[in-house]
Amino acid sequence: MKKAYLFTIIIFSLTSQLLSQYKNGYIIGNNNDTTWGYINFEGSIRNSDHCNFISMPDSTHHKYYPGDIIAFRFIDSKYFSTDEIKIGNEQKKVFLEWLIKGRASILTYTQENTKTRYFILPENEPLRELVNTLDIIQRNGDTYEHYKKEYVGDLKYYFKDCPEIYRG
Repeated sequence: MKKAYLFTIIIFSLTSQLLSQYKNGYIIGNNNDTTWGYINFEGSIRNSDHCNFISMPDSTHHKYYPGDIIAFRFIDSKYFSTDEIKIGNEQKKVFLEWLIKGRASILTYTQENTKTRYFILPENEPLRELVNTLDIIQRNGDTYEHYKKEYVGDLKYYFKDCPEIYRG
C-alpha cells in the first residue's frame, strides 16, 4: 500500500512538472516597463488567453490576461501582444501571437475548438483579419464546400512591392 501511495505521489509530481514548463522570458507592462523572469509555455491556445509569469523560480506566479500587460515573450521564441479583435458580435481583448514581424506583420489567434484566425498588421494601419470564408454550394442535389480565399487579395495588396511573393 505504501509503495502504491509513493508511486502515485511521484507520478503526480512528474506530471505537474511536465505540464508546468516555465521558460525564460519577459512581460511588458502597461506602462512599458519590462520585467524579466519565467513564463509558463502552455501552447498557442492557452497563451492566447493568459500568461502565467514568475520572476524567480521559487516565487509566486502571477496570471495576466490581455489588457493586464501589453505583451510577453519567450526568449528566442514566441511573442504575444494584447490587441482587440471581434469574436462573435463583440470586441474582446486577446493575446495575438506574432508569426512574422515586418512592414506588414502577420499575427495569429487560436482559440480552443475553433479554427486559427490570421491577421495582418501593415505599417501605420490598423489590424486587419485575413479572411477565408467557407461557402456551401448545392448543385444538382450535391453539396460542395468552397473557400473564397479573400485573404489572397489582401496579401497581394500588402506585399505588392515584394516580387518574390507577389505574382501578378
